[in-house]
Amino acid sequence: MTLIIFSLNYLLLSYHSYGKNYTGLEKDIAANGELTMDIEKTGHTIKVLLIEDNPDDQILTKRMLEKTMHSSFDVVFADSLSTGIKSATDGQIDAILLDLGLPDSSGVETFLKLKLQVPEIPILVLSGFGDEEDAFKSVREGAQDYLIKGK
Repeated sequence: MTLIIFSLNYLLLSYHSYGKNYTGLEKDIAANGELTMDIEKTGHTIKVLLIEDNPDDQILTKRMLEKTMHSSFDVVFADSLSTGIKSATDGQIDAILLDLGLPDSSGVETFLKLKLQVPEIPILVLSGFGDEEDAFKSVREGAQDYLIKGK
């Protein structure tokens, strides 16, 4: 889960740095020369859409995001791709965590369908142990990154 938090911060910072407008997010050069976001200083909450059909994974991800000290996350859940697309297009979502194995879609097609609907929102793909090839394909098609669940 630490990787999810790091990846979310990194992908939002990357989008912010390349001209995407995430109001309230700031970038600073830390003393060691690294580019960081100071969420606490801006008071901005990062709204994350988690598209995941497993209730246990939903709870675990939300708890881990709530425990981070350097970022504030508001997690919204969707348990299918169709519900996720509706949430992403209706709300002010900063980033999406996407499981590739959903009841109404699976594999790289899941990512492609979502990206077609919300090309401006960064997507971090979550994949099971046996789905790494689909995760690689998703990154080649435009996902910001992927993480293997359970690692």
